[in-house]
Amino acid sequence: MCRFTFTAVKKERVLPMEIKQESRNLKAQKESLPQALRTFVHRLESTERIDPAELCRILNESTITAEDLSDWADFNHPTSDSYGRRMVYKGKDFEVMVMSWCPGDFSTIHDHGYTQWGAVRIYGPAEHATFRFEDGRLETLARWQVEPGDVIGVGHGLIHQMGNPTHDTFFLSLHTYGTSEQVEDVTGMQGYSTFSIRNCSEWMVACSSPCPRRR
Repeated sequence: MCRFTFTAVKKERVLPMEIKQESRNLKAQKESLPQALRTFVHRLESTERIDPAELCRILNESTITAEDLSDWADFNHPTSDSYGRRMVYKGKDFEVMVMSWCPGDFSTIHDHGYTQWGAVRIYGPAEHATFRFEDGRLETLARWQVEPGDVIGVGHGLIHQMGNPTHDTFFLSLHTYGTSEQVEDVTGMQGYSTFSIRNCSEWMVACSSPCPRRR
């Protein structure tokens, strides 16, 4: 039996004064970013309609390097966190984050909460797997090695896992998740998604491939 984490979002009325303050905060956030990231964020905010394919195109056309993300690196994260995770920019309807992957780091199998569109650019030799959950069973759809620089699109229905299968390589990845309406936390409250398998032993019986574990 798989274990799930479900979340809910409480919507609150936003007053005009709060909107002005939010706009000032967003502007301050943007101005502090490296130029390539600032350009990327501006393009997201000025694009009327975004889906995973469009976001992948924007990311592929961007000039963001791993060095641009170094201020958000967190390779000293606790083992219990699985990987490092830091917010780069939180817009009105999207979030940009940097993940840090030490050798042996693997995420849990998860979805992305309220995300309607998203994409990940990976700056190292990652492993990526996709899954389907149906009739109480979790099935592996694909598992493959990612080339540094690859971009992976994220849709609302994606259930996946990412990790660093190497013994000696540290790398970063850039994650962008957006939604069609403003919510407090696009990917789920307190950093967790609405679907998250927390205990590996609980789903191994239903999973058609071995469960990666942090070395």
